[in-house]
Amino acid sequence: MEKVNAYDFELQIPQELLVQGLLQYRIVVSNKTQYYTFPGNVLGQPNDWDFYAKDAYKVFVVKNTDQLELFNANKNREEINYYNPDWNNYKTSFVASETPHQLAVKSLMEKANGKNFMGWQHFVAEKINARRTDLNSFSKLVLSAKANVASPLKAKIALITKDAKSYAAYIQLNPSEELITVHLNQLRVEDMLLLPRPYPGFLPLFYKSQSTKEFNLNDVEKIEVTFGYDLPDTYIGKEVAMQVSTITLK
Repeated sequence: MEKVNAYDFELQIPQELLVQGLLQYRIVVSNKTQYYTFPGNVLGQPNDWDFYAKDAYKVFVVKNTDQLELFNANKNREEINYYNPDWNNYKTSFVASETPHQLAVKSLMEKANGKNFMGWQHFVAEKINARRTDLNSFSKLVLSAKANVASPLKAKIALITKDAKSYAAYIQLNPSEELITVHLNQLRVEDMLLLPRPYPGFLPLFYKSQSTKEFNLNDVEKIEVTFGYDLPDTYIGKEVAMQVSTITLK
């Protein structure tokens, strides 16, 4: 390992170890008299006969063309920022999707009024940064999602950049869970939903960025999914819900 500065060290991983799949590793530190293994700061090193620790650092090795998962309800359900204008009437829960062992985020209007929308945002900058050199290979967003109503439900998917620009596209959700594709060149600039909701309530809910930069995946920080737009009169006063399981870049 090479020292970069007071607290950072670098190591080039040998090419023969970069095989697609799960790469596990440990870091061994020596003070000239004893060895300590991380994670865990365990006395000894892995090739000692009595070394007992099983913990290891883990990283997935992928091809540069492999999809990038931006959201998965199984993993990210505690990392959601909700927009809910009526907590007495609108609910959010985690339910089983039509895919075995897969959860979905369910956003429910118990009595839709045709005026409000609801939805959520999720921070994805770290995931984007981890695949920064691969981003040019991605051309579309794919959502696994559904609605609870018979006819298609209008929803919106948006990518929000560090310049506070929201690039969005409208989609149709059907009563059966399906994969919905949105090509990145379909995204159009819209005002950004401010979350957490500014308080007091008279403050603006949306922000219009003054940035003139063109869309670039490198700049994306958040994803956003909302619904409740242009509801038919037949839905007013009834339950209307959206479920989202996963969102990926392909």
